[in-house]
Amino acid sequence: MNKNLNLYIILLVIICALHSLKAQDNNDSINEKSFWNTVIPTKLSPDGKWAIISQTDNTSSKSNKTYFVNTKTKEKKEFSHLDHFYDYFLDDGLFIAKDNGKIIVHTLNHNDSLVISNIKNFDVSKQNQLLIYLNNEFDVSIMQLNEKLNRNKIILTKSNIQSFYLSKNSKHLILLSKDNKILHVNLSDFSIKKITSIDYSIEKLQWNIQQDAFLIKSNKNKFKLVDLNTYNISEIKIPFPEKTSAIDISFFSNNDLFISFNEITNQPIPETQYIDIWQTNSKHLIPSSFSLKYITLQKAFVYKTAENILTQLDTSNDTNYLNIGVPGFLLSFNPYLKQDFSTSNAIIDYHLFDIKKLKNIALLTTTTSKVFSLSKDNKHLLYPKTSDDAQWEILSFETLKKTPIIKGKSEKVNLTPIWSKDSKSIIYASNSILKIFNIEDKKIREIGEFIKANQGQKIYLINNKQKENNSQFLNLKSPLYFYVNSQTDNRIYIYEKDNLQHIYETDNIINLQTNFNNPYSDKANAVLFSIENYNLPPKILILQGRKIKELINSPIDPDLYSWRKKVEFTYSDKHKVTLHGSLLYPKDYNPNKKYPMIVNVYDLTFSNSLNYFTTPLPVASHSGFNPTLLSEKGYFVLQAQTYVSEEGATISAIDCTVNAVEKALIVEHAIDKENLGIIGHSFGGYKSAAIITGTDIFKAAIAGAGLYDILGQFNFAYSYMRLMPDWYRTEKVQLNFNQKYSENPEKYYKNSPLLNAYKINTPILLWTGLEDINVPWKNTQKMFLALKREKKPVIALFYNKIAHNLSRQKNEAKANIDLTYRIIDWFDYHLKNNKDIQWIENGLNLNKYSKSYL
Repeated sequence: MNKNLNLYIILLVIICALHSLKAQDNNDSINEKSFWNTVIPTKLSPDGKWAIISQTDNTSSKSNKTYFVNTKTKEKKEFSHLDHFYDYFLDDGLFIAKDNGKIIVHTLNHNDSLVISNIKNFDVSKQNQLLIYLNNEFDVSIMQLNEKLNRNKIILTKSNIQSFYLSKNSKHLILLSKDNKILHVNLSDFSIKKITSIDYSIEKLQWNIQQDAFLIKSNKNKFKLVDLNTYNISEIKIPFPEKTSAIDISFFSNNDLFISFNEITNQPIPETQYIDIWQTNSKHLIPSSFSLKYITLQKAFVYKTAENILTQLDTSNDTNYLNIGVPGFLLSFNPYLKQDFSTSNAIIDYHLFDIKKLKNIALLTTTTSKVFSLSKDNKHLLYPKTSDDAQWEILSFETLKKTPIIKGKSEKVNLTPIWSKDSKSIIYASNSILKIFNIEDKKIREIGEFIKANQGQKIYLINNKQKENNSQFLNLKSPLYFYVNSQTDNRIYIYEKDNLQHIYETDNIINLQTNFNNPYSDKANAVLFSIENYNLPPKILILQGRKIKELINSPIDPDLYSWRKKVEFTYSDKHKVTLHGSLLYPKDYNPNKKYPMIVNVYDLTFSNSLNYFTTPLPVASHSGFNPTLLSEKGYFVLQAQTYVSEEGATISAIDCTVNAVEKALIVEHAIDKENLGIIGHSFGGYKSAAIITGTDIFKAAIAGAGLYDILGQFNFAYSYMRLMPDWYRTEKVQLNFNQKYSENPEKYYKNSPLLNAYKINTPILLWTGLEDINVPWKNTQKMFLALKREKKPVIALFYNKIAHNLSRQKNEAKANIDLTYRIIDWFDYHLKNNKDIQWIENGLNLNKYSKSYL
């Protein structure tokens, strides 16, 4: 009895201890999240006095905290409970947030809020600090905002309103009453005038270029043009058929209109329900949905407002038109005529079309891009002359003469040309020199030189560019800010008073969230940005004028990352091309010990560069690859540049990578040359598999989502992502064969990982996502089968509902964590001789067999 009791007590103690350990593990995992919070510069207020800073724990793609930081005092206020305020960040510390049918007006300067409930819709005039909102009782109100909320004033309230429309310049407000009256509110004096009454629903209201007139399209395809200067109403009678698609309506600068649409006739094409036919001369290869289709007729018109004349344009032979806003002219083009699928976008001839003469009068450019920039005075058109943007020219609408400004050849464009606001100049950079082209005398002035940028990098303009009618304009009388990321250092420059100077220099990476929000304040002449590197978490700074001030640091304990060490070195291939390697050291590095090394390959540039600060959280991995986690696990991590030579991607990758490893072994003697691994994803996945067809220096390899079958799954494959044949991606782009298969089949064979898989001796882990249409997952299946046929050591992972990449996104996080651990397992098994990893041991042991239950 005592023995049983003692046994029971021992078991109870063990269970409690295990439970305590599990709880401790859970607590550690929870706390681990809070260890790795990093900050991101999100937005700067128009007056530059407050900045929005996001904080993420790096376990998901979303921010876990949001702060407003005073750029002068550094006072920090948390508003993580609110959302949808990025578009409504105003002067004087005011912002407006949406929250479940409510709008919240908050003043940061006075820490006060105003809540307005039962809101149906709202908009904000940033220029006038006006809040316009429509409640559920169909009352529209205009409130003048003040940083002291008790001074907010309702300027106007109008009842019985079903919808409203604010012009982009915030000068006009259009109201539609429930009894279908259209009212105009002049926001300069808040006067109201009835324009007209309608007997239909408004399907679309579209403002003109000057924002002083608008077009109404009804649900019955009726069109009315309203001029707010004269209150003249023009009814445009367009012969709209019963069924249409692809309706496009745009204004010219004189309020003329361009209208185009496809007329869907009643004439069916029965065979579209059961057959899809591709032909030798097909210029448009889109897989059929096998739904019944009807003959479609393309139609295009120009409506001349002053004369009330509608002119139909010729759309035969697939002629399309592009409205650039200049009265009397269009650009005409045929999108199919020169399509040969040799580029990602079709090569197109763009002609200047004279509307009065109804004919083309000049060929402007042959290019794959639709980049046409009109000067603010409508007198000149700026456009690239070639598809590579190496040559640019200007067309004068007064003389119809063309003037080249960038002639290509020895000029490399670093900054795309942009118009000045006064239409007198064009600013651009080529060969890392800032230049200004004068429209009147046709002369180019060199303003100053930027630091030489990396290959593939550009000079970036920070300023918020004014946009009108698809063109961008810069005020050259105000300061302009630029930044350049180079291999050695990164700089911010200022252009002011016809002079270019660099005002900030760092060896850290400079980040500006220009793609998402505005990091620049015109009023305050300020720039919000962050800096970081492999052992410096993101730190947010603000540049005001020429002064830099630190705002906020990422709240990470330095003990977690201060041990990190990285060494940069150069090496060369057999063609004497200089390349760069970055070597990250293992944690607790001891120069007297030996450590395995993992080599990461891609191309000349890396999206997951070791120069950035990364966290060791598995969910924060870049498609399973986490250099920080690997270094914490005791690995050297080498990121080695490769490129594509004339011999091909495989041949050059082998040469570059072997030379990189040899140089790394000279730089650091603690690297164990007997335990080397290689890893890559996408183009890096291709190269990782390709490299081990030509060398046995690696004991383990991992290749993710690679294009191994460059003939069957790439060169002679159809891309369901790009909706076109994929051969341009082998002949150009990354693989860059510069030849068709028929012109050099031997080159294709030598550079195909699939056709050379039989040469591989290195154990390789393959992985892909089953929803990958960028590099179809069949590539991985074929590579696996080629290796299995030769009984080579290989395991393939096929992730369900995963596309080309894995990240912290909710639908990808689980797979990303799983892959991260499997990558560590794979290298531990082969490079650290940890043979207790059963999924690998059972999968590679030819003395056993396995069955797939998937």
